Amino acid sequence: MKSAYIIACIDIVEYSTTDEIKQVHRFKSLQREINHILYDEIIHDNCILIPTGDGMIIGIKEIEPVTYVKSIELMIRIYEWAEREKTELRGSLHTGSVNVLKDINKRENIIGNTINNAARLLGGASRNSIIVSKDYRDNYLRNEDETIPYTFTICDEDTISDKHGFKHCVYSVIFSDRESGKGYGSDEKIVNKYKTNIYSTDYPKKENLEKSFIEKVKKSNDIKLVGIYHPNTPRILEELEIKTSGNVDISIYYASDSLKDKISEFFNSDKGNLSFSNKTKSVKEIKNWYNSQPHRDNIKLNLYEYNEFLSFGASSLNIDNPGKGFIHISNYLQGVVPDKTPYIEMEWLTESKPPLYKFYSDYLYKTLFHKELKIIDMCK
Repeated sequence: MKSAYIIACIDIVEYSTTDEIKQVHRFKSLQREINHILYDEIIHDNCILIPTGDGMIIGIKEIEPVTYVKSIELMIRIYEWAEREKTELRGSLHTGSVNVLKDINKRENIIGNTINNAARLLGGASRNSIIVSKDYRDNYLRNEDETIPYTFTICDEDTISDKHGFKHCVYSVIFSDRESGKGYGSDEKIVNKYKTNIYSTDYPKKENLEKSFIEKVKKSNDIKLVGIYHPNTPRILEELEIKTSGNVDISIYYASDSLKDKISEFFNSDKGNLSFSNKTKSVKEIKNWYNSQPHRDNIKLNLYEYNEFLSFGASSLNIDNPGKGFIHISNYLQGVVPDKTPYIEMEWLTESKPPLYKFYSDYLYKTLFHKELKIIDMCK
């Protein structure tokens, strides 16, 4: 018989490296704690527990729309237990249909791909992390519900491949108790052993520019910078270390003056970083940078204007080269000036592009890179 369940997987980190006395103590303690947390669900036959030796697979039957709240409570309280026990955990949450049947011990058990996938998600979890599947996130973590006693923060997104080559879109989350404000989970990057990486971050733009993005720009041969007028572009270029060998192709795309009113209306602002008076200054500074380079023959620099309003700004590096692709996206929000919005960063390390990377790169090509644009200047 098939039923809808939320599947929680708990794994004790480095369980097998401890002596057997500690193993027995921790396992008994973990079972008691889970039994205590889920007592009502267990006595009403709405919960199935499967010990795994170094952890537990827990199926919570979805009997009402707010069943997921119990899965969040489970994670928070079991991680509280781990703190008391000075133990580290890895946890995952998934949801879907499972087969419920009697096992060899004449007890109800659950089997199916939903169980297998929930266990595979643990492969992306670092110490103390909580990983949730795309299905779990889409069903329960789209919008925060202020009526429940818990909050969540999504810290990282990735597409991981398991040992069988199956791909899983996963999110690393921190669940917090609304009353105490204390959070459980980890903001460490999702563990990715199989060379495909998509990740997002809510670091401030300035911090992002000064760290990962600049470093990737330095190592790139094909650079495309897209934005309203790029106030930071001259500073980014100053960070480049153009070498005597190899060529660097730099394309910079500015919003045309014809978009000024539309942009100001969209962001509800015409001041600060949205002032088009900075565009002329930026172009002049970029030309000065180019003329100051001792190896100008290695640099191809093109400045363009676009006339089609973009829903976001983006910068791409080596966009078509397998193994090097990287895209740096400003998620502009209506009424919010660009320097107050987060970035999304993505790169791919395999021959095939991950879906999210492909979506953004295809969008840029459709709207910009393959269109006839007004040329501001060309330097070669």
